[in-house]
Amino acid sequence: TIIVSTVVPTRDGYEFTGWKDQSGSVAASGSTYTVSDGHYLLYAQWRAISYSVTYDVNGGDVAPTESNHEIGDIFNVAAAPTKTGYNFAYWAEGSSRYNPGLPYQVGSDNVILRAVWTPKVFEITFDFNSGIGSPIAPIEYTFNTPAASLPTSGPTREDFTFSGWSSSATSSVGSYTFTPSGDILLHAVWVPSVYYLTFDAGSGFADRSAEKVTIGQSSTLPSASRT
Repeated sequence: TIIVSTVVPTRDGYEFTGWKDQSGSVAASGSTYTVSDGHYLLYAQWRAISYSVTYDVNGGDVAPTESNHEIGDIFNVAAAPTKTGYNFAYWAEGSSRYNPGLPYQVGSDNVILRAVWTPKVFEITFDFNSGIGSPIAPIEYTFNTPAASLPTSGPTREDFTFSGWSSSATSSVGSYTFTPSGDILLHAVWVPSVYYLTFDAGSGFADRSAEKVTIGQSSTLPSASRT
């Protein structure tokens, strides 16, 4: 007789469940075992561990799902999720990278695949909106960074003052910073810099009937007479 070993063997991806001899008889760890014909070889018994597969979309949309797997199993990596303002780069596990649709072989740990994203880069272009001047080169804006600084000068327009930029060609309120959510054309905003005055002398006569006056400046009114 012998005392069955209490030392627990190990095997990657498996759980030890006990000993059996070649006849199928169970030999419990620490128990007394009688050696005889057909009862002298003890075999370790193993049960495969079920490992979970988790997708961490890292701020993206709904996470893919995958059933549990055992060591050695192969499954195809899920399709790319989406995330506003970002391009999907790859799935990562530690320093390893996995592209959607490629096979992944399960090892001896739970699987956590984390989405890696790169911010989109948008292009801002400029429309002088009836103004004139040298073309302004487009500006690149990287998503989720501080607002883009826009040109504070450049175009001109007779009788108008440049007042920044807007996504609307008819806006009267401009800005010198902008945070786009995609490629965009910005329009110059113009505010009148002059008033056009007209004079009605009634039944009399005036030395002029109209005048253009720069806003903020004074003007001498015309003289009028009547006979």
